[in-house]
Amino acid sequence: MEDETSWHQQISAPNCPLQTSQPNPVLPQGLEVSSAFITKDEADRLIDIFDQNDHLWAYRGFAKRIREQRYSLPDHGDEFQWIIDRLMKSLNSSATELEDDKFEMPNELIVEEQYPTAYVRGERSGRLSSNTFETAPMKERNICPCVLEENQDQDQGQRKCSCYVAQITLLDKCIQCIDKPEERKVDCWDVESARHKFKFVMQPGTLFAKTGECLWNWRSRVVTFSTDPDDNDTSPKRVITIKFRRSYNHGKAKLGHEEEEKKEDDDQVASLLAMESKANSNKPLNELMTIIVTTSPIKSNPSTEVLERTFATFHHGGGAFFKCPKIIVCDGCRILDDDDDDADAGAKKVTKRYASAKQALRNGIATNDQAENYSEFKVALTKICKDADDDESSPFHNTRYVRDILRSSSI
Repeated sequence: MEDETSWHQQISAPNCPLQTSQPNPVLPQGLEVSSAFITKDEADRLIDIFDQNDHLWAYRGFAKRIREQRYSLPDHGDEFQWIIDRLMKSLNSSATELEDDKFEMPNELIVEEQYPTAYVRGERSGRLSSNTFETAPMKERNICPCVLEENQDQDQGQRKCSCYVAQITLLDKCIQCIDKPEERKVDCWDVESARHKFKFVMQPGTLFAKTGECLWNWRSRVVTFSTDPDDNDTSPKRVITIKFRRSYNHGKAKLGHEEEEKKEDDDQVASLLAMESKANSNKPLNELMTIIVTTSPIKSNPSTEVLERTFATFHHGGGAFFKCPKIIVCDGCRILDDDDDDADAGAKKVTKRYASAKQALRNGIATNDQAENYSEFKVALTKICKDADDDESSPFHNTRYVRDILRSSSI
């Protein structure tokens, strides 16, 4: 496991110890930490619900290392009502009797599961950083849209932001990376100061509630403790965090003029797409789709076997897929050696060399022999397509080809 001697004890409201990665960080306003919010038995009770809904798991991100479930509340809130009631009591413990001062019920539950990645040693662990705003990531403004401007509508002054995110770790502990950028922009990586970027440990059963500045102006990311290859404990560790979210509701504040126009445009586009979808619903697949296959110089040229084997699999997609029109795009190539002008009259000469022949081919650069073989390949391909014009059983039927398209050009 990561060396915990590098963690420092901090006191975070309401007087709950918080392990942080540096001795004197700037703790965000609006971060509330409550230890022992749920017991292990209650955590197991929640995990049983998620495991019973195995069909709801969906992988997220390019690396597919995190999977999640999403529940719309209160539509699916009956089985979570006991923890929602406890959450609302905790969030509103310091609220006044006025209804406007109280946080409302969450409208979404997000369950995230991830497993420890490869071991990250101490000297590299400090590079872990946050990368996501919890709320409205593309809105570059310093205040949440649910807060009304002064004298707007019927309210006087600014009212309290109603958004929050409440996170709870159910099994193994994990780490939350957090920072405050100089500007509220997704691509702003300069933080206000070194003290505004740190990590803290999320212990199992602890509630981490984010409101106000912490929610709107700080970015965060949850990562797992990494598995040490020298550790004798090889049992798989499962990290599950749940996130109750109450986010900005357009019904709570007036839409700006630009936002109203955007909403009208979005509605119009959605209507047109629905009409087009309905019009195309009765059309066969071969009237809606074209299959495009690209070719480049390869070592097996002038043989067409690779392409023939590829087209021979099209029948697995069904009759409609098999009948779809097809386009074969033959990349043009550039010749490395310009001593021989007879190789490919249309090829552009280049002198740049690559580390290997394979790398050069990937960049469309061929030797004289490879260019000549590719030319013979295109002649053979032309014959295959012409022969298939009158043979509907051939996968090359209804195929046309485009030759000598350089990589820098568009079709």
